[in-house]
Amino acid sequence: MKKFQVALTRCDTYQPDQLLKKIEQNLNLLGGLDRFIRKGDKVLIKPNLLAAKEPEKACTTHPEFLRAVIQLVKKAGGLPSVGDSPAFNTLSNVAKASGIKRVCREENIPLVTFRHTTLIKNPSGRMVKTFPVAREILAFDSIISLPKLKNHSLTHITVAVKNLFGVIPGMIKQTFHFRFQDSFHFSQMLIDLNRIIKPALNIVDGIMGMEGEGPNTGLPKRTGVIISGTDTVSVDYISSIIMNYDPQHIEVIKAAKISGFGGYEPSMIEVKGDDLRSLIDRTFKTITPGVGRGILSKIFPLLNRNFLRKKPVIDRIKCAACEECIRICPAKTIFLVDGKARIEQKKCIKCYCCHEICRYKAVRLTYF
Repeated sequence: MKKFQVALTRCDTYQPDQLLKKIEQNLNLLGGLDRFIRKGDKVLIKPNLLAAKEPEKACTTHPEFLRAVIQLVKKAGGLPSVGDSPAFNTLSNVAKASGIKRVCREENIPLVTFRHTTLIKNPSGRMVKTFPVAREILAFDSIISLPKLKNHSLTHITVAVKNLFGVIPGMIKQTFHFRFQDSFHFSQMLIDLNRIIKPALNIVDGIMGMEGEGPNTGLPKRTGVIISGTDTVSVDYISSIIMNYDPQHIEVIKAAKISGFGGYEPSMIEVKGDDLRSLIDRTFKTITPGVGRGILSKIFPLLNRNFLRKKPVIDRIKCAACEECIRICPAKTIFLVDGKARIEQKKCIKCYCCHEICRYKAVRLTYF
């Protein structure tokens, strides 16, 4: 049986020259970048651009990591562009704050905004048979995905599988949060999306990851690794081990196994490069996603929603009344009361979009 290859390279710096060598060394373990793109190919490089935060916050793909990949694509004869669609805020604002816009300007390559949608059929999908994706991505010969190594309060981790959620433009993402209101079904939807959007490569920025309550309000954690592979599931499998998780407890891995998609078991994965065991961060602060599953959640769905799942609560002291959580909430359950945001808990679907987007850390997840 042919195995999915995942390459690991230890790297502790964003210093440009050293980083370039390390990423090239990593890709050579897979046969080199020119194995995946041809001269003249139009290549869309898709970083993680979640929020308008500076690189030191480890919320977005580091700009120097992006620069190194741009330079390697140019070296291979490809024609690179950078594109993404933040769930909130404009691409221009997020790219500026994260340093991505500066790199694109200095490297003289386009920054592509996903403005239009096209429907792509997905007949083999378990949850979704048609996806509205950015029409702009169809203009490219291949995609290189640059995920960030981060925790996620809904899905445990957000690495290669979830990074592709960015090809669904803007606020359309919230309709999927509303349709798939628990972590497992949301993860099944992500696997369906990964069936039709397949990057030529996934190169994970794991030099500085995010532990704790990611993907936006966690803490930077130096994890010191570059991870790459063609298959998003096997990349997530190995990434979760490095983040000190049991991969079999990760919802996207479970969903992949049910769907028979990607490298969801160790026997299906060939790890190349540095020793995986030496790269596991035993001090990485893992999280328990806020969504309960199992026999109780199946028999008592109301109990699952109200008691077995963490709920988002607004810290009125930290709340700046910016109203971003109000605009992003797919269930429309957040309102300003006495100048502060308040969540109508009975109608909350617990998708944690408010927690994900709040830049003031005013949303906490709690069982109480």
